[in-house]
Order: sequence, then C-alpha cells, then structure tokens
Amino acid sequence: MKNRVALVFPYYGKYPNYFSLWLRTAEYNPQIDFLFFTDKMPDYKYSANIKYIEMSFNELKNLIASKFPDIDIVLDKPYKICDYRPAFGLIFEEYLRGYDFWGHCDPDIIWGRFDHFISDKMLDDYERIYTRGHLSLYKNNEKLNTIFMRDHGFKDCYYYKYVFTTPFGCNFNEWGTKYGYAISTICNRLGVKTYDEIDFADIAYNKYAFHSAIGEPFDAIAFESTAEGLFGYKLDNGNLLKKEYLYLHLQKRDMVIENDLLEQEVGDFVIIPNSFKKREYSLKMEDYIYSIPKRIFYPEWYKKRIKRFFNKIKQGAIQQLLYRKLCILGVIKYRG
Repeated sequence: MKNRVALVFPYYGKYPNYFSLWLRTAEYNPQIDFLFFTDKMPDYKYSANIKYIEMSFNELKNLIASKFPDIDIVLDKPYKICDYRPAFGLIFEEYLRGYDFWGHCDPDIIWGRFDHFISDKMLDDYERIYTRGHLSLYKNNEKLNTIFMRDHGFKDCYYYKYVFTTPFGCNFNEWGTKYGYAISTICNRLGVKTYDEIDFADIAYNKYAFHSAIGEPFDAIAFESTAEGLFGYKLDNGNLLKKEYLYLHLQKRDMVIENDLLEQEVGDFVIIPNSFKKREYSLKMEDYIYSIPKRIFYPEWYKKRIKRFFNKIKQGAIQQLLYRKLCILGVIKYRG
C-alpha cells in the first residue's frame, strides 16, 4: 500500500485483559502504524508497526492545551480523551508528518486484515473512512485536520469549544447522541467524501450472545482470528455460514481468556460470547458453537448503563440536553 496510515492511540489506565490479542492481531497489519501515547505499555513483545511514545497524562493534557490557547480545556480523566479524537491530526501533527491518513481506534478490538478492506484507490478517493469512534480514518491535510473547528452553525450539533470545556463525554468522535450530534454528522452535512460501509462486527453490549449493534444483522455466534483474517460464523438450517470482518468490537463486554492462549506467541484463536479459546485444529467450528452457554439475561449491561447514566447527570449532561432542545425551538440563542 503506497498510502501511509497511522492510528493514534493515547491510552491511560487499565487495559482490557485480552489486550495482548489486540496487539497480536495488529501485527497482521504491517502496513498500518499504531502510535501509542501512554505512560506504560503492557508487558508484551511488539512488532515493528507498534510505535511507543512515552507520554504522561499530564504531558498529554499540556500538549492539547498548547494547541488551544484561547480556551481552558477540560481533561480531568482519561475517558474524556475520546472527545478530542477529531482533533488528533492537529494535536499530534508533529508525529504525523509523512502519513497520508491518520485515525483513532478503541482498545476493545480484535483486528482482521486491513488490506482485505482498504485499498490505495479507496484512500485516494475518500477524505474520511468509517465514522464510528472505534475506528475512523481522516486524510492528513489542513481541511480534515481542522474540520472539527468549523463554525458550522448546526443547532443540534456540538461546537468544539463547548466539547473541550465540559467534563462529560459528548461522543464527539462519532455521530453523537440525543445530547448533541457530533463530528460524523458535521462532516456529513459539510459534504466530506466519506466511505462508511459496515465492514466490521460491532457487538451489541446489552445481550449475552453476539448480535450486531449497527447495520445489517449477521449475528455471528462465534468468531475466529487467523493470520488470513477475522471470520464470523453462524449456523443456518444446519449449514455453517462464514463472513470476513475488518475487526470485532467487543464494547463494554467482560471476557475470560484461557491462560495457555496468552502464552502463545502466534496462532489462531476462537471468540465466543464470554471467552477467548485456543483454536484446536481437530475441533470443528460447529463444536465451539454448540458449546456456547445459552444465556439471555445479561446483568452486566444494566449495571454499566445505570452507572453511566448517573455519571452523566453528575457531569451536567441533562443541562446540555435541555439547552439543545431550547436552541432548536428558538427559545434561547445558540452559542455553539
């Protein structure tokens, strides 16, 4: 691939217990550089495309503040970094020189093969590729690196100065929520040429079994990761159907990982709703599928949803929702 692509990954705090599998599957994509800005990398053997830039959380905060001297940014906790993702092209411009595209991604991912989904022609033809927070790519130029700053005037959308000066998470790195629409909505309305096919498996976190959170449902029962790609499987009238994905997003899902799988340097593995399993070549995929526990109720989701709701109230999200509604109705003046 002639286009150079970097995924920017600032991360602070506890990594998912299966993060070694994130790193292992990133190795299958040598054409993509993963730029880690963090104070400590997990103890693991890294491939050449994993670039570690040591940076404390305070140093990151100071770097971001230096890019926006006219506002007092709010970045008290690491989760708030997600709202700054649309600005990564500007914030990390010194590290992105020479790259044609930059992007951001999540830690709760198992990667497939980028070269099976993203081509040089696609990178030449589009300004933005994918629109969700778990993976988005931007063309590395002044237009896309500063589009988040556009004074768009859309009353139902966030303005970056508000996002960067409020403590609650605004989901500014994707389409947005009822509290306010975000960068993907803004780019869409401004006519940014975007590729947005659902090439990934975004797993709904309110169900125990695997179900698609967005797009046409495939509802794979199990997944398999190999050097040849990431594949989802399902049984249909006794037939085993197979589909390839760019990545699997296991959002907010607690997973168990077999100890012997962590000890593998390379090798295939299987993902079922509650765990990662070492791939036994003598075992058919149907056997894995039939071994999945049959659960419907998923209490972990309700616990996390309630916790997130009260955090949003505490951080001022309800006031923001009322403000948006009153702006749209013309009761108060839009201030961005």
